[in-house]
Amino acid sequence: MDVIKNACDQGIVIVAISQCARGSVNNSYAAGHTLAATGVVAGADMTPEVLCVEAARLTCAHSTSPGCTHKALLPFVKTRTDD
Repeated sequence: MDVIKNACDQGIVIVAISQCARGSVNNSYAAGHTLAATGVVAGADMTPEVLCVEAARLTCAHSTSPGCTHKALLPFVKTRTDD
């Protein structure tokens, strides 16, 4: 947990999500509470795909670079299609 806390303290945003078909990530259980205490954001019911898109959108929200969203999403698309 120290590594995660250090990353969060440095301004790195870490979001905890679940790949379970039902349920969500929150801090009402022990693991979620511990993660929240280190600065991890509970992703609630976000799917991995939604989190990737939102991360790309937020990364590029203030960018003036053309194609920023495409460039931000490319590593995720490549990873998902390499299987």
